[in-house]
Amino acid sequence: MQQAEHIFIIDDDPINKMVLTNILSEDHTLFHCEDPAFCIDEVKANRTDLIILDVAMGNGSGFTILEKLKKDASTYGIPVIVISGSVSFKDEARGLELGAVDYITKPFNPLIVKTRLKNHLAIKKKNDLLEKLVSLDGLTELPNRRRLDEEMRALLTGDEAAQGCFSIMLVELDFFKTFNEHYGYMHGDTCLFKVAKALEETAARYSVFIGRFDGTRFALVSAQHDIDTVTSIAQSIHDAVNALKIPHIASPICAHVSVSIGAVHIEQHKTLELNELIKNADSALAEAQKQQSTIFIKQI
Repeated sequence: MQQAEHIFIIDDDPINKMVLTNILSEDHTLFHCEDPAFCIDEVKANRTDLIILDVAMGNGSGFTILEKLKKDASTYGIPVIVISGSVSFKDEARGLELGAVDYITKPFNPLIVKTRLKNHLAIKKKNDLLEKLVSLDGLTELPNRRRLDEEMRALLTGDEAAQGCFSIMLVELDFFKTFNEHYGYMHGDTCLFKVAKALEETAARYSVFIGRFDGTRFALVSAQHDIDTVTSIAQSIHDAVNALKIPHIASPICAHVSVSIGAVHIEQHKTLELNELIKNADSALAEAQKQQSTIFIKQI
């Protein structure tokens, strides 16, 4: 069963809210806000697929809300349909210039509202799919390096990291070159996929972001866990890969596929560049590999 799209209505006119609710509630999940001071935070707090905004609310504050929505990276991609009692071409042009995808004047026809809403939701669905495809690694189906870098930068500069914790963990398959040479690259791809899924399941349990870092390495990033939890995550990952028991008779250290894990952890936030943190995680991974399929966590 297809999940109903979430529509957020920003309007302080009770009649408009009632009419829009009657038109849309049967096919969509609706959220409402009438206070300009809180509506953007509420949009962020809910999974929002499309916004219907009355630009005339609060003495014209709707235009300000629209401008803020389009300047915020977390809400920029949400389509906004403006509903207004103004038939001024200047107001319509202003709304579209600020980033609205459509402009509907009052009184509005229910059929027109539903049809335009349907069209814009279909466009958003296609755009979301394209965005997902360009952000995924084709082999492992995990977020690719571009998406991973975006998430690392966002977490590093976010409020959670500013309050204290930030970690980058690199996970690498041990002696994977010899695995490919012995079993063949097709089996190597299958192995990478299975390991990726095991890592993804473990990361999900701890609400940690994971992506493919490069050929044989994966990266996990978090801005919410202390050093003890990071250690537990690393051990859980190590155990999850071992539990797969994928044969690797060409490995000099283990009869099955294993991983080495290196991490860098900041307990008290410091002004460090992402590249510097990655270098620290990389050196931690090298230390783990020296000890042969172990975990090494560097705390800064």
